[in-house]
Amino acid sequence: MVHYRFIKSSKNISKKMKLFNRWSFSDIKISEFPFKPFINVSKKYGNISAHSSIDFNKKPFGKARCPIVERFVCSLMFFKKTSGKKIKIISTVKHAFELIYNSTGVNPIEILVQAIINSAPQEDIVVVNNKKESVDISPYKRVNLGIYLLSCGIRKNAFKTLRTVASCISDELIGAYRKSMNSYAIRKKIEIETNARTNR
Repeated sequence: MVHYRFIKSSKNISKKMKLFNRWSFSDIKISEFPFKPFINVSKKYGNISAHSSIDFNKKPFGKARCPIVERFVCSLMFFKKTSGKKIKIISTVKHAFELIYNSTGVNPIEILVQAIINSAPQEDIVVVNNKKESVDISPYKRVNLGIYLLSCGIRKNAFKTLRTVASCISDELIGAYRKSMNSYAIRKKIEIETNARTNR
């Protein structure tokens, strides 16, 4: 009987869990239907956190099961000084989410999801028989490219500047959310798509 009560209480706690004990995933909606299987903002595969300690690459398309915030955190680690320092990046992202909420009043998770969707290019160039051809990009690949372009823009903005990394993260995400040309990810997306259109 005690064991049953423990399980029941743990389930109730998991339903109330929030990212950084503040941001809820319950009201997050993905605007474009093709991205829904590849952007995980639900508890279908376990509790949402920025550090789940699970190897998602053991199965094909396993990264789609990884929480989108954790994927964003991991993309910021692949660079020299921040390589492998996940706890440090998590605290920086937490501070950036506070800045985003103070400036917009919107749930930062929703801004992150929409920024990834807005910065994901729809077509790219592939070389076939020494000729460049335009091809459509799958939604799974588009999510990967969106996260990659956002992280690259954050690194470029934070390089040789007095600004904090948290402010660079918030500015890049808000710019991509609003489709502003101040965002590196949006500029790079337009560049990729224009190059693809010329080779149709």
